[in-house]
Amino acid sequence: MITFLLTHAVVRCPSIRAPAYGDVIPDACKSLLGAQYGDRCFFVCNPSNGYQLEGPQNVFCQHNGSWSTNTEMSFCKGK
Repeated sequence: MITFLLTHAVVRCPSIRAPAYGDVIPDACKSLLGAQYGDRCFFVCNPSNGYQLEGPQNVFCQHNGSWSTNTEMSFCKGK
């Protein structure tokens, strides 16, 4: 009997840098390995210090290893 082992590469998107005065969640989105295909990452700002998110609130890792939108378009703006 012959057994075949099928393997597939895990598709990953690059690590996201958190915006100044904010964060990216979950932590896998910021890890050195990056997020996996299908993962969704959320941008948050520190509202207690008067910062508000400008740009997309979230992005997701696509099948080709790229983010659904430019991750640098999300930033925290002071009031």
